[in-house]
Amino acid sequence: MAIEKGTFTSVWSDGTEITTDCQFDRETNNIPIVESSSDDSGHGNLVKEYVTDKDGATLIVCENCHHQILRPATVINKLQNGLHEKESGFCCDCCGELYVLVNGSLCVVQQDDDNEVM
Repeated sequence: MAIEKGTFTSVWSDGTEITTDCQFDRETNNIPIVESSSDDSGHGNLVKEYVTDKDGATLIVCENCHHQILRPATVINKLQNGLHEKESGFCCDCCGELYVLVNGSLCVVQQDDDNEVM
């Protein structure tokens, strides 16, 4: 394990951003330690979460399990003409969700039994 220190940020629908210290493992993409926040006021809906490493790089956190950093992945779209198109996306090693960015927001990719995008 290669535990690193960083910050964990939660962004809420009312515009509030709550940032606390965290530790994460870049090899496993796990975020085992997130310091709790004293800000427990209602801020609407959770919009996104991310980890910032010591170099300032932003790492997207899974919107489903909330404790894994998403890793880059290739999403293969099956087009209507039978051809396939590759698209950059993200995958969570914990829950297996695939995501793509659409207008700056993460969207879950729906897959069929052959792991092709529907």
